[in-house]
Amino acid sequence: MAIDGKIVYKHHGRRFISDSNHIVILPKNQDYDLECIQSGKITLINFLLNTDIPLDTFRIIEISKPEKILALHKKAEEAFRSYQSSRHAKMQSCLYEIIATIIDEQEKNSVPPVLKKALMLLESQISDTELSNTYLASELHISEIYLRKIFRAYLSKSPQKYIQSLR
Repeated sequence: MAIDGKIVYKHHGRRFISDSNHIVILPKNQDYDLECIQSGKITLINFLLNTDIPLDTFRIIEISKPEKILALHKKAEEAFRSYQSSRHAKMQSCLYEIIATIIDEQEKNSVPPVLKKALMLLESQISDTELSNTYLASELHISEIYLRKIFRAYLSKSPQKYIQSLR
């Protein structure tokens, strides 16, 4: 998260901007280029996340109340500079609260139920070579256009590319 600057992650021709209102989630083992487009203070937090949502692509999470994360960041920074024996625990507490806030924000923009149903259907029928967008859309009672739209919006890939990645 960019505290008061702005950075761009470039990955496979796409740009992901991190600023005080947007956090970029980077998947493990992915290459990217980084460009600073506005200098300032930048915070990077590295951790592995155990989630049911596939994290094989870059994601942007919009933070509706960045002041909470900024206040926690400042608190962690103050703990780091202190000489109290509890400084590491205070820093970790702030880190976990930042992560919890990010997860809460992500859940606000969580996967719609129709996409969850599509993913469950795909997983249960992944070995079916006739699996198609037409079949999925019909089973979900939605149009093929809407099916592709929700896959792109939430998974950054088409249903067919998602099927290929599962196989």
